[in-house]
Amino acid sequence: MKKFVWRAQKVLDVRKIEEQRKKNELLKIMENLTGKISLFVAKKALLREMLEKLNTQDLNKNFEQRRMFFRHLAVNDSAIEQLKKEIAALEAEQKEKIAELLKIRQYSQGLEKLRAQAKEKFYAEQEKVEQRQADEDAVMKYARAKVNS
Repeated sequence: MKKFVWRAQKVLDVRKIEEQRKKNELLKIMENLTGKISLFVAKKALLREMLEKLNTQDLNKNFEQRRMFFRHLAVNDSAIEQLKKEIAALEAEQKEKIAELLKIRQYSQGLEKLRAQAKEKFYAEQEKVEQRQADEDAVMKYARAKVNS
């Protein structure tokens, strides 16, 4: 029996490789995004913790600490705002990569369906050819038996 060969197999293989590459890119973006979000949450929690600590102490005793805290608060706020911008940019990039991945995956799934249909058709045709050959062999065997007897 002949082996099934699909002419568009290389296209499907390329699409699968491209899909895997897009998955890897998306994974890197998601890792970066997770890191930025955890850094953002940690900075906010640290500021909140420091502020709560200052508020529990006597105002007259920690005046210098409060002054330093509020002086550095502007720097921390700008860093937090920068993190927010980076997170928003990464989320937009993540959405874009997901859309690209879905598009590639749909195309690949369509190709896989076409391959399955072609394979099914090939095996049906091969079965017909083999049946025809078996029928012909049976007729020839019967004819030889009639001629010899």
